[in-house]
Amino acid sequence: MNPIVVIGEGGHSKVIQDIIFAIGCYRIIAILDDKYKDVYNRDEVLYGPISVVSSIIDRDPNTKLIIAIGNNQVRAEIGYRQEFCVM
Repeated sequence: MNPIVVIGEGGHSKVIQDIIFAIGCYRIIAILDDKYKDVYNRDEVLYGPISVVSSIIDRDPNTKLIIAIGNNQVRAEIGYRQEFCVM
């Protein structure tokens, strides 16, 4: 399955995660949200702050990202963050 990282862990993210599971061709390898200060692993999924996205992409450039934040303005702000300029 193709690796995917979900950015955000609120209500909208839960819906997006359900869709990813239903599609069945992606495997969520990380859920990143700035509510986390540290990085940890739970059930083979990495949890941590958004700033670790660059290191995840460095390990596997084929990893897909989805910004699963419902608020349009916040989603845009996250999309323009320096961490996402690795694409």
